[in-house]
Amino acid sequence: MSSVNVIKQALARIFSLEAAGATPREKTKRFVIACAAWILVIRVVLVIWAIVFPDSRQFDSFTTVSIAPWITFGPGVGFPSNDSYFYWLIATNGFYEAKLVNFSPILPAILFATRMIFQEYAPFIINSVFAMLTPWFLFGFLTNVIKDEAKVKQVTVLILFNPLFIAYSIYGMTEPLHYLLLFVILASHYKKGLKWRIVEYACLVVLVLNRFISVVLAVFYAYKALFRKGSKLKERIIMLVPVAVMGGTYLGWELLCRMIFPFGISPSEARRLYWGHDFNFNPLAPDFMANQAPLLLAGAILGLLVLKSTFSKDDAACRAETAQFERLDMQALLAFAAVTFLFLGLMNKPVSILRYTGTSFPIIMILAIKVPSSKLIPIASFGIAWGMVIAHAVMMAATAASGGFVYFTATDLVLVTVFTAVYLIVDILFYIKRDTLRSMNVLLALHVLLALLLQPLTIFFP
Repeated sequence: MSSVNVIKQALARIFSLEAAGATPREKTKRFVIACAAWILVIRVVLVIWAIVFPDSRQFDSFTTVSIAPWITFGPGVGFPSNDSYFYWLIATNGFYEAKLVNFSPILPAILFATRMIFQEYAPFIINSVFAMLTPWFLFGFLTNVIKDEAKVKQVTVLILFNPLFIAYSIYGMTEPLHYLLLFVILASHYKKGLKWRIVEYACLVVLVLNRFISVVLAVFYAYKALFRKGSKLKERIIMLVPVAVMGGTYLGWELLCRMIFPFGISPSEARRLYWGHDFNFNPLAPDFMANQAPLLLAGAILGLLVLKSTFSKDDAACRAETAQFERLDMQALLAFAAVTFLFLGLMNKPVSILRYTGTSFPIIMILAIKVPSSKLIPIASFGIAWGMVIAHAVMMAATAASGGFVYFTATDLVLVTVFTAVYLIVDILFYIKRDTLRSMNVLLALHVLLALLLQPLTIFFP
């Protein structure tokens, strides 16, 4: 056998998502390794694409993509390209000097611990490690909730290479660690034994401290406790323990900040003081209809569909869903996604909506799963993700037309509009034809294309 053929076979073993194995365990191992290998390759490609793209955000190297530069327009006028600037600022200067208690502490702490070794490459390297570890736990979680192995692999690809998530994960922000923790928690949740409960609860604490909005995952547990049929009162109370763990973690960090930091404010107060972010329940407030109403509507529609599905009296549909996965757990995951959008909709200003849409994995997961009790849930989920992309493209164009954006050029606007339009067309075609895509390699290639098309939009919406 020639050396060329040997190399081809080796590459196929590493990168093909359809590589055969002698045993089911070996096939699974090769699939997960291939996912991890592709994650690294795609991350490098997307970083290069962000550097090459002619934006005005000054991304011109691996370090500036991972640690956003400060853009200045004159004396005292400027801002960072995205939140990775602040995470690195906290890692290097600490919370005391930076006074950024509203930023989650876990990622800055990890950056602080690794920057002496990796220096300014630390954000990209550690996020690559987090991203490459995620397939192991995601696959383990899905194996426990979906009975069809082929479907498990399909959903794994859809979640791991979700264009919104993979595009945002190249920056030095919390996305990769958030995904890793999320699937470690869910993988542990479906295993029995004290050690798995300890892992689950410990990771819930870290999850909230890594990204405060993660506290909405408590909805997943609360939904199960409320609606799981046949459960006794004691079992329902035990199901609510994670809710207490997450709520206690959030409130504990708020209290700790007020007690130990010299400027005496909590993360919630800091978000209000520094960024003007606060809850707004007044529908007559300025911009409510433009900013809050669409998010509240999206969350309400998905939530109502989930409730309708949960209380479906169609026995045939219920049996069909049980044959695929634990029925109420799927509804609980979708309820968590719905509440995420409701939570974002309660804020008086848009807060990283595309980023949170990208990590709301249940609305991606449901695209590959039949839900006999509600055919509208996949349509609504796709419509939410698709609608958020359209909304941001329109927002960019409208703000540019009004002269509100001073940090991008006409070239930026034209290219972002073109790429976003192509993304939407391809994504709609994918949704229509999704049941005919059997090849994992083709599914992966399609999502890489979608991520490349979407990347320019993510540059302007941190």
